[in-house]
Amino acid sequence: MKKGFGAVLALFAAILPAGFILAQSQGLEQKIWTLLDDGKAAYVSLAESDLRALGASLDLPDGGRSITALAGKADG
Repeated sequence: MKKGFGAVLALFAAILPAGFILAQSQGLEQKIWTLLDDGKAAYVSLAESDLRALGASLDLPDGGRSITALAGKADG
């Protein structure tokens, strides 16, 4: 009985963080779409912490080439 309980507890401990990360990234993706859908905004920005929280799941449409080109043209 204890062995089965330990296995269930280990499985729960492994799944819980993955679910939290998925829920967090979905919330951040919704935040990004809300920012982008604001037709009155001249530009939008996202906090670095939010961007980093997306981690490896963040896929830029062109691999980031357009953002890199835009940043290269900016002053500073």
